[in-house]
Amino acid sequence: MRNFHLLFWPLLVAALIVLFIKLKDKSYLQNDTTPNGIISLELGSTYTADTAIVQSSKSDTLDRTTITLCQPHPRPIQRLHKARFDVFVDFGFIFIYTLLGFVIITTLQSRIQKGGHWSTRLLIGLLLLAAFLDCLENIGLLSFINDGINHEPRASGTTAFITHIAAWANSSSSADYSSSIFRSHSSSGTTACSSSPTILHPRPSSCSATASS
Repeated sequence: MRNFHLLFWPLLVAALIVLFIKLKDKSYLQNDTTPNGIISLELGSTYTADTAIVQSSKSDTLDRTTITLCQPHPRPIQRLHKARFDVFVDFGFIFIYTLLGFVIITTLQSRIQKGGHWSTRLLIGLLLLAAFLDCLENIGLLSFINDGINHEPRASGTTAFITHIAAWANSSSSADYSSSIFRSHSSSGTTACSSSPTILHPRPSSCSATASS
């Protein structure tokens, strides 16, 4: 891809900005029931567990990270609103990493110089699968978070099950995608080395050797 640097670096910077926002808000979403923040809600395998996590975020509304010597009392914080904002931000992150992955895949394909290679189709398929599972997971998270904000229980055990399965499947597909990227990069390096022309330096003939002596 000729415009690799023009596309790769802006997308990478955008992805890092979104990751910074999510990491910054992670401390706001942690309490005794959710030590891992919103990840605890992602990995909740049952409706009861997810509902308990949402209820703990509603009852524990104090930001203990703001406690200092000058401010001994923690400030109140709307954890569920923070969590919903982070889920919406994650939708943007899905769009960014999908574009970034597509740029990387097409660049590796151009280095391999093989049209329609099976590894390219595999990587694009894994990338789209990861994006789909991530969106499915976020929809389930929003269902539980909106239930806690609006006090209207609409999520069900099926919602918790689908969210849990999507989270684990997304982790598996992301691992497969990373390993496939590494294998494609290794094969592209091998192909580049094998396709490079070999320069043979001719040995001096016996006539030139005799003349020089």
